[in-house]
Amino acid sequence: MQEENVLEIEKEDIKEGFTELLVLEDIKQNHHYQILEIRENYAKTLLKAGQGEVIDNKITLFDGEIFSAAAFSVLAAINMKNTTILDSQMEFLQTISIEDDVVFEASAASSLSSKRHVNVKAYVREILIFEGAFSTIRLDSKSKILE
Repeated sequence: MQEENVLEIEKEDIKEGFTELLVLEDIKQNHHYQILEIRENYAKTLLKAGQGEVIDNKITLFDGEIFSAAAFSVLAAINMKNTTILDSQMEFLQTISIEDDVVFEASAASSLSSKRHVNVKAYVREILIFEGAFSTIRLDSKSKILE
């Protein structure tokens, strides 16, 4: 049986009962994402589709915008520095018009290890348009990226 990699987490990196985004502020501003609700292991975010990239017909939002907004929601639900997405499985259930507002809900499973699993659902006018399952990892001081 493979042992989970357990991180030593610094106290300032964990905010019990947080109510504000502690990470990704630049990404939030650059992509015009809005935080509707945030708490431990949960984030509800908004993507205003009219501000994103469209595909050839000029009215349908590029699927990459949906993935990016879902990834933002995942990392907001974790809300810890140096966390990155390892893997994802997703289904795009509907196309999105540039006039739509898309609401994402991300719920993370609690874990003491550096790996976390997060489920995301996205809705337009309460219609499910996206589902995804993401795996994340918190990079530690041994990570080459952080050197």
